[in-house]
Amino acid sequence: IEKLFADSCSDAWFEKSAQELIGADRAVSCSKCKGTKFRKEQDIFDVWFDSGVSSEAVLGSGHFPHLSWPADLYLEGSDQHRGWFQTSLIPAVALKNKAPYRTVLTHGFVVDGEGKKMSKSLGNVIYPQDMIDKYGADILRLWVSASDYREDIRISPEIIKGLVDAYRKIRNTLRYLLGNTSDFTPSKTLPFDQLRPLDKFALARLQEVVKEVTTAYETYEFHRAATAINQFCAVDLSGFYLDILKDTLYCDALSSENRRSAQAVLWEICTVIPRLLAPILSYTAEEVWQEIRKKDPSCPESVFLAEYPVPQDAYSLSKDARAMWDALFAVREKALASYEGLRKEKKIGSNLDARVEIKTADPLILNNREMLPFVLGTWDVTASPGGKETEVAVSVSSYPKCERCWRHLEDVSTAHPHGGTLCSRCSAVLEGKA
Repeated sequence: IEKLFADSCSDAWFEKSAQELIGADRAVSCSKCKGTKFRKEQDIFDVWFDSGVSSEAVLGSGHFPHLSWPADLYLEGSDQHRGWFQTSLIPAVALKNKAPYRTVLTHGFVVDGEGKKMSKSLGNVIYPQDMIDKYGADILRLWVSASDYREDIRISPEIIKGLVDAYRKIRNTLRYLLGNTSDFTPSKTLPFDQLRPLDKFALARLQEVVKEVTTAYETYEFHRAATAINQFCAVDLSGFYLDILKDTLYCDALSSENRRSAQAVLWEICTVIPRLLAPILSYTAEEVWQEIRKKDPSCPESVFLAEYPVPQDAYSLSKDARAMWDALFAVREKALASYEGLRKEKKIGSNLDARVEIKTADPLILNNREMLPFVLGTWDVTASPGGKETEVAVSVSSYPKCERCWRHLEDVSTAHPHGGTLCSRCSAVLEGKA
């Protein structure tokens, strides 16, 4: 064994191996100084011992005063539990009776879409630069953050294409927020107590997302952070809040209080999401932040210089408000199922074409009738006292349709100077009376 070790470590062996590595017809040279004379390193005691005492050499040597011992985090693959993590632990405990790290984080390895190890011979290698060239760096960053790194991470063109859709949803949501606050400035923000219940709900939901994402970052569960942000954009915003805001944003008077209430919350969401996204979608977050700074130059020069969002408990829902929203969403769930039936039968096009009749004994619904059109996505809604169980009947609205806002309402008529059929709200807006 000693002879084999000595032979393998000879200078002749080193020179021969170097030549074989780069080709016998080429001289070994330094890429910087072009020097051709090398010597083999002789001061390596043992590769595992040397790497194991790296915490002492780097953190405990005093050469880097801005660093402290022990390390905050040791990061390596799962194969290092019996490798670097252990060889670092043993000498540190022997020297200082303490682990050289406060936290250890291990990760799996990248495999192909079928879970196989990547190999050039198999032809299943996917190069990061190819993905960046085709989809952009943020798509690759989203793939990394959305993966549970504690297991082996799969990558394939199909997986990346699926993430493109998720990225597009987040990006389009941010574009919508920016576009619908184009005539808004922070100085026009309404006080919290003047916001509509609908807008207060969206603001409260934002605080929950901030808490969830922050907790995920602090516990290194980046996939939970990515999922929470994506769900907020796709479900809470696009699937509910932004969808029902279209009527307020597009049809109410530009300076109406309802519209300003909605825009105040849109602006708050627009300034918070990029700061939550910055560790994941860095380029997208910075791009959005620069658009925000055009409206508010007082914002920090970069999203990476801005303070990380902190949940505002004052915006959280009260116990009574949460109970109200739970009751309203239960009605919404029943109505949406009926909408789909009418849509399949081609009796309605959008939810605005439907009529909803509710019979209930629940005071949370009866006392908040004004919220039902927003929650149900249609304005032909009635709610009356009924039995113990809440009944939701959906049919086709018989009211005429406003040509401007597409609401089906009883007050839609042609008795206005603008032509066509309009509801009283749209007529007042066009006449400058709203």
